[in-house]
Amino acid sequence: MSEVRFLPSPHDTEYTHISLTSGHSAVVYAVSPVDQKPGTALHPRFHEVAIAKGCKLLGLGGYQEAEPTGAGKLDLVCNAIEVIVERNAEGDLDGTGRPTLKALKAQAGFNVTKGEADAAWAEFVAGLED
Repeated sequence: MSEVRFLPSPHDTEYTHISLTSGHSAVVYAVSPVDQKPGTALHPRFHEVAIAKGCKLLGLGGYQEAEPTGAGKLDLVCNAIEVIVERNAEGDLDGTGRPTLKALKAQAGFNVTKGEADAAWAEFVAGLED
């Protein structure tokens, strides 16, 4: 069974803090600081509270009304680029080897503008040169 990942509440773009009456707490990040993937994997005991707090399950849709912003969004787009390039699927890359906007939007799970794609691509390429 795959892990269940959550995104923060649409009111909290970077993270949402959740807690149980038992005193246990967790933070739902837009980009996990543990593995740099979109969303946060939560222990099942937090699922009900996370949903009640407005957190969304990653990959089930319905989150597009509150897209990530700023550096968090750039990180998500960079991660999407890395996945697409590694996958190297026909139709996902243009003639220059860059991911298409369509592929980026599908992988990231939210709208990506050409400007955001260009900025993320520049960061991705700079990371390859390090």
